[in-house]
Amino acid sequence: MANDDLLNDKIQSMQNEIIEITKYWRYIWRDIFTNGISNSPYSEALFVFLSSLFIKARQTIPCGSILYRARIMSEEDIIESNNRILNNPNTSFKGFDAANSFIPPINNICAGRVNEQFVPCLYAAENYETAQVEVRSKSNDTISIAQIKVNSQILLADTCNLQSNKSGELYYRLLLTRIFSQPVKDKNDYLFSQYAGLLLKRNGFDGIRYASSFIENGHNIAIFNPDKCAPVNSDRYIVEKTNQEPKDIENILGEIYPCLERCITEQFKQM
Repeated sequence: MANDDLLNDKIQSMQNEIIEITKYWRYIWRDIFTNGISNSPYSEALFVFLSSLFIKARQTIPCGSILYRARIMSEEDIIESNNRILNNPNTSFKGFDAANSFIPPINNICAGRVNEQFVPCLYAAENYETAQVEVRSKSNDTISIAQIKVNSQILLADTCNLQSNKSGELYYRLLLTRIFSQPVKDKNDYLFSQYAGLLLKRNGFDGIRYASSFIENGHNIAIFNPDKCAPVNSDRYIVEKTNQEPKDIENILGEIYPCLERCITEQFKQM
């Protein structure tokens, strides 16, 4: 059999494997959604798989690093901020004050991408630009962007750096990238990413790094234990231009096969 035929057979085999994985994934998703995380018979298997996948994608944020958190300011917020600055011109918080630049009170914490309702989690970005677009600000909005200092080293599961040459793991890498990064319309769509967050906490991770869906090369950080961080200042900005159209992080059907083909080609060269 010619080399091209061997390569095409391998590609076809891996494509068939992806189809089977997709079916299995749908069963997992439906069961977790119906029965909940703790009651799903798939939980243990998924726990083991995700643990092995994320163990290969670790990143640390050193103590002293700065992250950024943005919030849109209402007219009342701006007035309050102006009065606070008049009373304390030397304050380092020119936008929201320290309390409002950080996580909300427990009773006001909503379910998010990796946290359940009333469970604290700090959502921040790696730079100003990403923080701004993540709050979906509009032109002429006033936003407060706070600098958040990391006071204790943070171990992250980096969904942007999942690497694998195995077709099944490659599929899940692309799928996890989408789950953690794509905007959602229904809060129930957070169910799996919340579950993954729970698994990562059990495995000693302090948070998750994931791609922004609104800006090229932008990255967000979700930190399970906000006590490892603290706001140090905030500034106000007027938004001039904004792009609210989310980009498709990775079109699975469009990207999975080229990725698989490159992977198989490299393996074929070593045969």
